[in-house]
Amino acid sequence: MHYSITRTLIWISFKILFQIKIERRAQFPAKGQPFVFASNHLSYFDPAILSIASPRRLCFFGKEELFKNKLLAFAVKAYGTFPVKRGESDIAGMRNALKILKKYPVVVFPQGTRGASLDQINPGVGFLCKKAKVPIMVAKIYGSDKILPKGAKFPKIAKLRVITDKVDYTSKDTYEEIAKRVMEKIKSL
Repeated sequence: MHYSITRTLIWISFKILFQIKIERRAQFPAKGQPFVFASNHLSYFDPAILSIASPRRLCFFGKEELFKNKLLAFAVKAYGTFPVKRGESDIAGMRNALKILKKYPVVVFPQGTRGASLDQINPGVGFLCKKAKVPIMVAKIYGSDKILPKGAKFPKIAKLRVITDKVDYTSKDTYEEIAKRVMEKIKSL
């Protein structure tokens, strides 16, 4: 319930303040079917943007530092965020993601951190998709870096645009091949 109310409030405020436009080039998987939702990552606003770009409730990887403050931890957990260690192989985080993928879609930012290059290939997204045997949806977000640039303390007014699509893969594809296809698709949107 908290997710639905928050999502509705985000949609209304982003429509008014940022004139958000969402272009869906492929249909999202049917209700009840989990999927991986991979996107570029420009701003702290990106999880909120993706929550309204998807017609489905989403769960999110979140850096473990978000869970150190009890109030912030409560808020991000209520929004479907679970902790992951950045900069290292987090086996527990991946196991948790695979468990969640049995029921819910999971958002992955293959760049790892805001503003990182889209040229690096993170095989983790391929691992999740292949192990969980779920479809892959991708998104490219435009404008969130202008709303809250790195180092900014307050948001600014700018237009937002999100384009979503899907990526196909086969059981013969390696994790790296899947990840490369995901990154190429995000860049092409």
